[in-house]
Amino acid sequence: MAQQLIGRGEILDELEEHLRDSLEELTQTGHAADEAVELAMSRMGQPREIAAEFAKVPAATAPWLPVRLAWAGGALLAASMLAPLFPKLTAGGLASLLAVHMGAVMLGYVATLLVGFLAACYFLTRPFRELRKGQVQTLKRAALVLSAAAVVLTGSGIAMGCLFCPHEKTGWAWGLDTREVGGIAILAWNVAMVSGYWRGRESSRLGAMMLLGVAGNIAVALGWLGASAVERQLHGSPGNYTPVVIAVLSQLALAGIALAPAECLRVRRA
Repeated sequence: MAQQLIGRGEILDELEEHLRDSLEELTQTGHAADEAVELAMSRMGQPREIAAEFAKVPAATAPWLPVRLAWAGGALLAASMLAPLFPKLTAGGLASLLAVHMGAVMLGYVATLLVGFLAACYFLTRPFRELRKGQVQTLKRAALVLSAAAVVLTGSGIAMGCLFCPHEKTGWAWGLDTREVGGIAILAWNVAMVSGYWRGRESSRLGAMMLLGVAGNIAVALGWLGASAVERQLHGSPGNYTPVVIAVLSQLALAGIALAPAECLRVRRA
């Protein structure tokens, strides 16, 4: 079958899945193992005939749907976040530098959350079905690129914040400001994510890699939302920690779903 379907690994995976399902059904109905194998293979048909049918279907080149949603949604979200900064970007001087600082940091956080979005989609899909090989590759590639972008954007934004302090401060912006500390914590985790995704790009332990994205969501919740709440409280305003708690608990629940066996909720065909 592999000789007949060269370059169509996703079809081989699908056929193997059907064969295993058929074997399971036959053995459960009382057939002996050898008999079940022969009967299941005869049901599938001859390799040449199957290859001829699948040759009529073009090879799938599109990435996994959540990956496409992450790229498209991320682009729209980035545009909506940068649009309010446009007047400052065109003002020149310190205002433009401050706008670049704010935009870079926000885009870095968004890139981190997009990795977390992909991780969430993976863990919510895994109990029903495993991803195919091509989908896994697009997921790994997107996670690596987005986490690398998060490092570059967040790191450059923090560096600019250190050189060109916020308007309410003077001098260097390393004075343990909650937003700066939160940004540094998120940057540190981004570096850890890049390292993990780079080292695991050829690994089969996709679940462990995706847990890095879930932890990235928690890092952003604490370093962005949590830091903002603390900042407001320090300035005499009430700090709302409810969104932070909800975000962290939801990600912990997602990590709990990651412990479920693969395809444990899959509906088997009768």
